[in-house]
Amino acid sequence: MSILLVSNLALTATLGLLLLCGLLLIYFLLRARLGRLEDVLAEHGRGLKQLSRAIAPGSRPEAPPPIDLEPLNSSLEGIRGSLDAVEEHLDSVASDLRREREVRLREMIERRFHGRGFQSIQILGDLAGGFHGAVRVTVEGQKGGVTYKGYVALEEGQIIDEKLSSSHEIFP
Repeated sequence: MSILLVSNLALTATLGLLLLCGLLLIYFLLRARLGRLEDVLAEHGRGLKQLSRAIAPGSRPEAPPPIDLEPLNSSLEGIRGSLDAVEEHLDSVASDLRREREVRLREMIERRFHGRGFQSIQILGDLAGGFHGAVRVTVEGQKGGVTYKGYVALEEGQIIDEKLSSSHEIFP
């Protein structure tokens, strides 16, 4: 039994010693890391001190050199001129397109009524909105010597409704 007691005591002492060695090892590793961290902080502190000495109290930091904006301004003026020319061209193309669409609508209305026997058709309203949305245009035509008046409704470039009545129907 005494051998058992001695072996338990030896085992406990050995474990205690191993635990103490492990704790010492951890302590020294942490100490080394803290030492490196202190060195880095000290280096940054020295850099900050040098910066604070370089900037005297009440003095302002050196201003950056002025930037020459003239080349940039001249480039912008050139771009503005180009954009203006493009805008003029687009306006001209849009105007031509509107006129062309109005001519096509006018021809479409005239063909329709010429096909129904009208000798002349006069469109008395503006056809500009006939391609983009709905528009109702007043028209006047002649057929067999009788004058007809009414309207043509257009939507998205198509005739959707029409009504022409002779003056005899309007005023019996």
